[in-house]
Amino acid sequence: MTERRTKYLILGSGAAALSAAQAIRRVDAAGSLCMVSREERPGCKRPLLSKSPLRRLRQGPADARGADWFRQMNIDLYSGCTVTGLDTAAHRADSEAGSFFYEKCVYALGGENFIPPFPGKELPGVLTVRTMADLRALKRHALGTDKAVVIGGGVIGLEMAVELRRYGLDVTVLEAMPRLMPRQLDEDTSARLLAMLGDLNVCTGVSIAAIRGEGRVTGVELADGRLFPCGLVMVSCGQKANIALAQQAGIPCGRSVIVDRQMRTGAPDVWACGDCAELDGVNVALWSQAEAQGTTAGLNAAGGNAEVEEYDRALVLNSGAFSLFALGDLGSDPEKTYECDVRERRCQGFAINEKPPLAVEKRFYCQGRLTGGCILGNLSGMEQMKKEILGAMKA
Repeated sequence: MTERRTKYLILGSGAAALSAAQAIRRVDAAGSLCMVSREERPGCKRPLLSKSPLRRLRQGPADARGADWFRQMNIDLYSGCTVTGLDTAAHRADSEAGSFFYEKCVYALGGENFIPPFPGKELPGVLTVRTMADLRALKRHALGTDKAVVIGGGVIGLEMAVELRRYGLDVTVLEAMPRLMPRQLDEDTSARLLAMLGDLNVCTGVSIAAIRGEGRVTGVELADGRLFPCGLVMVSCGQKANIALAQQAGIPCGRSVIVDRQMRTGAPDVWACGDCAELDGVNVALWSQAEAQGTTAGLNAAGGNAEVEEYDRALVLNSGAFSLFALGDLGSDPEKTYECDVRERRCQGFAINEKPPLAVEKRFYCQGRLTGGCILGNLSGMEQMKKEILGAMKA
């Protein structure tokens, strides 16, 4: 088996891995750096996938980094290559391309879309979206049907539902929670959002009994007996971290690889970041989290002593039909008393979506202090509201 020696080894090629590589190069321009990833095209901008128009689908806009970037950064990239083992005592990672002996390792293997154990989940036509290849498969299956079911009413689920509807399919959204995004939105905003989804059939508070079909999906059955015929099921039920390699290596893990504020793991000379890492028991699986943690991991792998900086935790949902922004506490604690300031604003300038430039802005206060806010509609006031909320949080 081929053996390679490198100063820095990065496992993965997503947002966290790319940020780690860039941070390493800020400190050490010459040290050998290898990046190993099972993805054929590294650096996909995952948030753009659910916003990509299916009718004119193309790869370019979703690429975070091109081949020129890897050459300029002097990175030896091994794409389409699966890492099969990690020995932290020997400072070695085994892969399909051979073994890599490293001085410093950044574990940034990301996560996988989670499909609950529904009976029938293995049927052709049951899909998730995490890569451009997934999106192409979704488009191929959409060509052979006129009905689709989206399981999950979060950001990605709703964005994909709207895009499938624009592509010409009748779309049903099935959400287990009693309303849309109850952890992020207040009840009124959730109801307003639902009202804007007029072209979609949205069912909340449901339980999936099975995905039906023989040879291909033909429908989704609920526990109450309702059946929704379809030829395509898109599942958006969150993600699970890729931690099997870390667990086999004896690195402490919870639901993700456990790290401290410097992104150090429980193994010597190994840092973890992004969708596969948890800090204080939390992994929100956001692009902004991956970039912030990747930067910290890279700086410290190169000899630094940095702690991860705060990152943008805002919910932002964009589609051709509507836009939504939410950040902070929108009256979620039943033990507290909140006041809500609601303003409707007509915008003369920039509009993100195709609807008239109307924005409904809500700010939530507890004991006179701003705790959070949201905007439904035109998002031209988003950065100002974000600044106000973050300022109140720091005060």
